[in-house]
Amino acid sequence: MITKIEAAEKQLDTAIRLFFENIDHLSSYTLAAASREITDDLCEKQKYELFQQKLIRISDTLKIRLSFREEMRIYIKDEYYKEAMRAFKKRKNFLKHTNNHSGQEMNDLAIRELSVVILWAIKNFTSLQRRITPAMSIFLCWFDAAEPKFFRYTGNTHNNFFKSTDGLRNKFQNLYGHEAFKAMRDCLKEFYQSAI
Repeated sequence: MITKIEAAEKQLDTAIRLFFENIDHLSSYTLAAASREITDDLCEKQKYELFQQKLIRISDTLKIRLSFREEMRIYIKDEYYKEAMRAFKKRKNFLKHTNNHSGQEMNDLAIRELSVVILWAIKNFTSLQRRITPAMSIFLCWFDAAEPKFFRYTGNTHNNFFKSTDGLRNKFQNLYGHEAFKAMRDCLKEFYQSAI
C-alpha cells in the first residue's frame, strides 16, 4: 500500500534524479508535474489546517501561501485564472492525452522551466509534510546557487545552506552545465549508497 503523499514524494525524488542526469527532461517534467498536482489536491483538502500551522509561524495572513494553485490565485485576476491554469497545464496535458493533440508538436522543454516546476512541487510537499528529502535538499541548494534572484533572504537562520550555495557558485562557472550536474548526481548517489 502507498499513500498519495508517498507517491508524490517518490515521483518528485525521481524527477530530481532525472533532472540532474540531464538526459530525460520530459520524464522529469511529467513526474514533477504529477507530484505537484497530487500535492495541490492534498493542500486544497487540508487548507484550513495548513493555514493555521502557517499562521502560527508567519502571523501575517497576507503572507501565507498554501499551494501552487493558491499562489496563482493571488497573482492572476479572477477572470483570467482558468485560462492561466490551462496554459500551465498545456505541456502536461500534451504529454498525457492524445485526443486533442494528435499530430501536434510542442516546443522543447527548457531546463529552467523544468527547474521551476520541481521547485513548486517541493514547495507543496514541504507545506504538507514540513520536511524535505535529501534529493529535495540537494535540488534546493543547487537552485539557490543557480537562480539566487528567486529567493528572498531573511536573517541568518540558514547560514549553512547559504554557505553551501555560495560554495557551488564559486566552484562552477555554469550551474546548468555538465560538471555542476555531475556533482549533484554524485551527491545523490553518495547519500543513497550510504543509506543502504
